[in-house]
Amino acid sequence: MYVHCSQLQSYYSAAEQSVWVQDFPRLKTPIPHNSKATDFPAILQRVLHALQVNKAISAHLAEPKPPSLPIKSVDEIRQKWNFSKVTVQAILFITWTFCD
Repeated sequence: MYVHCSQLQSYYSAAEQSVWVQDFPRLKTPIPHNSKATDFPAILQRVLHALQVNKAISAHLAEPKPPSLPIKSVDEIRQKWNFSKVTVQAILFITWTFCD
């Protein structure tokens, strides 16, 4: 995809502010919140909190016609989804600007 220099600010505003967490099966029975947990889903929750994903979720839910979201809070991730068979690969994107 080619983005002209005049479009960079709006492109990066949209592209940089994205988080994807997908394809995890739901637990049959939700588990209680544990603020002292150190497993992968607890770490994932802390990262999403640091990225302020809860603010984005709240903003979406406050819209006049809110989108259908599977969660109402980042804290639900560890409680409702099964991470027991997950293999994780972190993908890091470093942003930069180039204009000619």
